Amino acid sequence: SSIPTPKTHNIPRRKPAARREATAQEKRMYAKQFHEAKLDEYKSWTKENDILEFVDMRKTKVGNYVTGRWVLTVKRDKEGKFLKVKARWVLRGFQDSQVWNLQTDSPTATRPGFRLQMQAAANNNWDLTHIDLRTAFLQGEQFSDTRDVVCQLPPEAGQPAYIGGRLKRAAYGLNDAPRLWWNRLDKACLLYTSDAA
Repeated sequence: SSIPTPKTHNIPRRKPAARREATAQEKRMYAKQFHEAKLDEYKSWTKENDILEFVDMRKTKVGNYVTGRWVLTVKRDKEGKFLKVKARWVLRGFQDSQVWNLQTDSPTATRPGFRLQMQAAANNNWDLTHIDLRTAFLQGEQFSDTRDVVCQLPPEAGQPAYIGGRLKRAAYGLNDAPRLWWNRLDKACLLYTSDAA
């Protein structure tokens, strides 16, 4: 009539995730590294990719304001040893009042399509490679004239709360960021293939 309790000593331990959001303890432990990562991320927004311009929201009517938050992650190797920390300023895209007027689709491979590509590569003895572009979504196409988003700046920007950032292109968290990145990549690939032909 009693329910037996499971024996936990036979349950295999899960390996730590390669990257996951930092715990409160990790945020304290790696506070200095996270601060540096936040400054680097803000630099990639303002200096490297030039995705925003400052707006004094006391003097400008803002119809589409989006807040953001830091997503802090700890990257570890396969054995769970610390590699590095990462900080990303992510906007709350659900607050975007223009979200219903956006084209948000971007091509991705289906699982069968991906497997078909892998099988074709195996059959033809092709070498496979992949790339990882740093801050890819910050490098998408520029917004059209009708797209107007003002975002909250992180505290590390050193600006008062009434200063916002009018976005010139999409950023992390906005629904059209993948599409705008795909548009830019597609144009570059088409230009490259037409030049090669």
